[in-house]
Amino acid sequence: MLKNKLIISWAILALLGCSNEEATTRIDLISPPNTAPETTENQGGNFIVKKITSETGYHINNGKVFFVNTELPNAIAAKFKVVKQYPSYAIDGVSAFWQGRKINKVNIDKWTFINRTYSKDESRVFSLNSEVIGAAPLSFKLIGNEENAIGKDASGYFAHGIKLPLETKGFKDLESLGLYKDNKKVVQLSFTNEGSKLQVLNVANPASFESVNFDYFRDSENIYFLAFDGIRILFDADKESFKAIDFGKAEDKNGIWNEDRR
Repeated sequence: MLKNKLIISWAILALLGCSNEEATTRIDLISPPNTAPETTENQGGNFIVKKITSETGYHINNGKVFFVNTELPNAIAAKFKVVKQYPSYAIDGVSAFWQGRKINKVNIDKWTFINRTYSKDESRVFSLNSEVIGAAPLSFKLIGNEENAIGKDASGYFAHGIKLPLETKGFKDLESLGLYKDNKKVVQLSFTNEGSKLQVLNVANPASFESVNFDYFRDSENIYFLAFDGIRILFDADKESFKAIDFGKAEDKNGIWNEDRR
């Protein structure tokens, strides 16, 4: 008889007969409710953001498994359990899911959690429901705190499941608008409805590049404003007196800047 609470070796699914040799984190598996989750909708710009306000988005109705209003046609309702610590994830004894999407190619018997973004088995690393291409599971580890989406293996760094074309020497997460750097280049990782976009920004001195605030940056040569279409140099900005006032607003001894204009 399956119990709702199981000891899982850093989220190794003991439910499925996995060993607990690497043990340590206690994870609770819970049965999904029989009613649909509560949701809210917020209008943000050009899109509507839906938020699940109940404990999990999964539920079972008439022997079928759903995530919010979408049926998971191949999920086994009788064995379906939600990972309480990370309720976007679930298992049914055969497959693993993230927000109702099947995690392909995962070996369920060797599957472990790294944090809410990353998981792995003996041969692959996953970001949410997608394989992290090029990541080595044996050396892959989280950089920073539990909520971070930055990972590292023996070959380099990953952000949100995307390999960054950066060297380990001088690597830094600028914690602003998807910017990362090493001593040779600055890159920006962004996401649209079409997918992810990784671009190298044209800055004079990546080694000294740093954030002034959310959208203003500086290096040893210039002050920059990061716009939607790329990074712009504030050519006549006074580097010594320049300071950010708010998002898209700054000042120096010669006056006020609105984005990249006086």
